[in-house]
This record gives sequence, structure tokens and C-alpha cells, in this order.
Amino acid sequence: MYLSPSTAPWQKKFNKLVSKIRARFEHPFAWMSEVDFTRIRYRGLERNRVDYALVLTAWNVRRAVTLLR
Repeated sequence: MYLSPSTAPWQKKFNKLVSKIRARFEHPFAWMSEVDFTRIRYRGLERNRVDYALVLTAWNVRRAVTLLR
């Protein structure tokens, strides 16, 4: 992460504290964009919810396999 030279010391401390938490939530979204889940595929909210849930389930399975190694 690039921080400008004018970043205040309190901002650096805050970013260091928050970055670990932020990374845990941003990794699944980065993976979804990597597998081309960037657009809605279906008409209707329910089908898109199911598709989103399946993609997140795939992420959880992938994560479980990684953790069990």
C-alpha cells in the first residue's frame, strides 16, 4: 500500500492496525473479480443472490482446502 509522504503518524498507526482486518474481508472480493464475478448474470434478485451465495461457498471450500494442508 502506497502512503504519501504527507501521511500523518496517527494515520500510519491506524492503517497498520486496520490492515490485518481489512485484508481478511477484501481477499474474497479480489478472488471473485479474478474468477470474473464482476457482473450480474441473471435477471431477478433471487437468482443473483443464489449465484453470489454459490460463489462465496466456492471461496469457503477453497479456503478450507488451503487451511487443511
